[in-house]
Amino acid sequence: MGGLPRKTGRLVTLGPRSLNENTLRAVVGSKYCHDHYAEYDTKLEKEVFSPEILAEIIRNECDGLGRVDLSKIRSPGFYVDAGKLLVHFGNEVYQSNGEPVDTTPGAAIYESGPGLGFSFDTPAATQEEVQRLEEVIKGFNFQTSFGSVAVLGWFATAVFGAVVDNRPILAVTAESGSGKTTLINLLNGMLGPQAFLRDGIPTTAQVIHELENRSAALLVDELEARDTPKQSLKEFLKLLRTSFTNSKDARFTRVCGGRMRSFNAPAGILVAGIALPVFDGPAESRTVKIQMQMPSEGGPRMSNPLLASSNSDKIIELGARIRRLLMGRWDVLASTQKVVRGMLVGLGHEARAADLYSPLIAGYVALTSEELPSQEWLTAILEECQLTTVEVKNVQRDGDVCLSLLLNRRVDFYEEVGGKAVKSQRRIRDVIGRIMSSDLDDEMRRALIRQLEKFGLRPMWAKTTSKWKLVVATSDTNRGMGLLMQGTSWSSGGLKDVLLRLPGAVVGQQRVDGMSQKVVELCLREDLISPDSDGEYELPEAA
Repeated sequence: MGGLPRKTGRLVTLGPRSLNENTLRAVVGSKYCHDHYAEYDTKLEKEVFSPEILAEIIRNECDGLGRVDLSKIRSPGFYVDAGKLLVHFGNEVYQSNGEPVDTTPGAAIYESGPGLGFSFDTPAATQEEVQRLEEVIKGFNFQTSFGSVAVLGWFATAVFGAVVDNRPILAVTAESGSGKTTLINLLNGMLGPQAFLRDGIPTTAQVIHELENRSAALLVDELEARDTPKQSLKEFLKLLRTSFTNSKDARFTRVCGGRMRSFNAPAGILVAGIALPVFDGPAESRTVKIQMQMPSEGGPRMSNPLLASSNSDKIIELGARIRRLLMGRWDVLASTQKVVRGMLVGLGHEARAADLYSPLIAGYVALTSEELPSQEWLTAILEECQLTTVEVKNVQRDGDVCLSLLLNRRVDFYEEVGGKAVKSQRRIRDVIGRIMSSDLDDEMRRALIRQLEKFGLRPMWAKTTSKWKLVVATSDTNRGMGLLMQGTSWSSGGLKDVLLRLPGAVVGQQRVDGMSQKVVELCLREDLISPDSDGEYELPEAA
């Protein structure tokens, strides 16, 4: 059974053995229990708390409400219902126009928690104060003007959190002494209780603990490739992906320490480091990277009172006022994001790229303008951020990577030289090229093919097309192919799906190493097998 006690306002799980006097007093409150659930004790001749009365009420109410849906629990933060922005300040919930919201458990369950660092009565920041923040951010030496726009836009989206459709991961990288830590500390102070800061990769348990009872952005400083264990990075990237898309379920559940834990997705994620570790494909596609540069040698370094550690109180106060200002500009952000996304797609950007950049641009607009911007102004911003031109990216496809890795594996082969079997370690690519060579006698060709079959590979001459094909065994039981795939992304399977994406690839059944096996048949091109067989390398010309 779950309940929201009057004492704390937080969800409490009560089992049959928990409905005793001491537990009920601790959860509900001793005074409240005595005032509302007391009965006259004839022996003591006074009113005493009767846990049986309260326990029966709890049982009946829990039976009436049914099972607890953890996805309906709303911790302090921002929410949208029927197109209206709702703000849960910790102990009270308001619409953005100031109208109070009924918090009786129903379609949503509002759980008390730590405040947001500002309230509905907090004075909103003036335009001068917003410009002051903008000047400070622009004072950091970003490589392009998009850097400051991205940081300010990220700040605005982190304030709203899960109500923003997409929240990209912002990665800041620069040399030591460029101001990364100063920037992160500034953003952490501006966000107040709506953010938490960690040095290095936090554990899953640490993140869940921070987000169980609130919605907050995650700031990670000192994220360095050299200090990052692979398993820790893998778990961290799983958490990062939960923050990108606004899902219908605001909360996630995960088993941690043998117990089911429910928590909010991070309201935003910003990481910084000198040499960031390599993100996996899904995390990389959700990340926007910006560069900071060292101030020019001998040039003046940025100095601003807001960046002084002694002014932390002023930063917190300014952040609260700016966040209160943003609360009234939700419509500007939401509308601008839709418009900018359409503009980016119209310019030729991929849908994922539009999802990455549109919330950052919209957040920047909402922070700096109280009205919807004109099409001309948005175009000018996109030009300033160098987003009006689409870069042609050479993306390595999984099929090409997998086949190249397979052909470049070095294994031991035996060839008969002078009547003796000579062992040499050679690339599979070179052996197949040798098999395809017209000057090789048939007996040696068959010997090399038989050796390749031990690894689940069989070159075949197709008489109908007069071309060579490569048969790749895709059965899980093929030990040779399993050895070749060790340590790759396909060691646990998926080889067949990836190879079938290559041009001309088809599924088949062929005899490999004396057994009929499921295979993928690939077309073998001369340039694929021996791209550098003559040992020459042609230097590319500069564009």
